[in-house]
Amino acid sequence: MFTQRVLTVLCVFFLVIMVLGILHERDVMDRLSPAMPLEGGYTPPVSLLRVNAMMAALIIAMNEWLIFYESPAVWITVMPVFMLVLHGVYWTAVLMTLPANKGEPA
Repeated sequence: MFTQRVLTVLCVFFLVIMVLGILHERDVMDRLSPAMPLEGGYTPPVSLLRVNAMMAALIIAMNEWLIFYESPAVWITVMPVFMLVLHGVYWTAVLMTLPANKGEPA
C-alpha cells in the first residue's frame, strides 16, 4: 500500500508544479526567443505543460481507482500495462500539439 501511495503523492507533486506553470505559462513563452526560422517561416514555441498535467492526472486517477477497488495483485498487473498505453497516448498528444510544417500534410 505504501508504494501505491508514493506514486500518487509524486504525481500530485508534479501535477501541482504543472498547474502552477500553466498559470504563468504566457509570461514564460513571451520571453522565449523566436524559434529558428524554417524556410523563412516562424515556428512558435510550444508548451507541453497541459499534456504533462493531463498525464499526471490520468496516473493519479488510475492508481487511486486500483487502490480503492482492486487487490494488490491486480494493481501490480494493470499498472505496468496502463503505463505502456499511457506512453502511447502521451506521444500521440505531443505530436498533435506540435504545429505541422507547411511543407507536410497535416
